[in-house]
Amino acid sequence: MRYFHPAALVVVLVLVLPHVAAACPVCYGANDSQMNGGMNTALTVMLGTTGFVLAIISAFFVMMRNRYRRQQNRTAEQTFIDQHGVLRLEEEKGVMEWNNS
Repeated sequence: MRYFHPAALVVVLVLVLPHVAAACPVCYGANDSQMNGGMNTALTVMLGTTGFVLAIISAFFVMMRNRYRRQQNRTAEQTFIDQHGVLRLEEEKGVMEWNNS
C-alpha cells in the first residue's frame, strides 16, 4: 500500500474545506475590521518609537556640536599669540607686560 505525501494531504484538505484557506479580513480588504485598526495602531507605534529614538540620537549630536563650538569660542577669547609667536592665556598677558617693564 502506498502512503500519501504530506503536501498532497494539505491540497486535499484545502479543496475539501475551502473556509480553512480563506484569507483574514485584512488580506481581502475589509477596511472596517477591528484587526485592520489594530494593525494600523501597531504600525503607528512602531514608527513613532523609531522616530523618537532617531530624534534623540540627532539631538545628542547637535548638542555635542554646540558644546564644541562654545568651547572653541571660550578658548579663542582666553588666548592670544604674543610677539614671539607663542600661544598664551589672557591671564598671563598682564603678568607678562608687568614683568617686561
